[in-house]
Amino acid sequence: MNRILSRVAVIACAAILASCATEPVTQNTGSDATVTNRTGRPIASIVYQACGADPASWTPLPVPALAPQTTAPFKLPEPCINLRAYYADGKVAGMHTGVRWDFPFTWVLS
Repeated sequence: MNRILSRVAVIACAAILASCATEPVTQNTGSDATVTNRTGRPIASIVYQACGADPASWTPLPVPALAPQTTAPFKLPEPCINLRAYYADGKVAGMHTGVRWDFPFTWVLS
């Protein structure tokens, strides 16, 4: 009888512990992000690369050109990215590295 109770207790404990276990949250789509242009000059484009990617691999973000004092929403396309914003003359307006989609992200270019 004690063996049966012991086995039942072990099974009950395992069931309780299993119900408390959590799996890591995985995200299949990018999190919400915004970019605000406070540079005083129009931002012509914003590009990104996945963290750890080939240094030459930059992809345009689907963000429109940003006039000064405007904000645009976008989605982070990868779990971790690096960002660069450019003026129309090709000069870098700003950079941000290691942006993760664990939390909403706001980037203010100034």
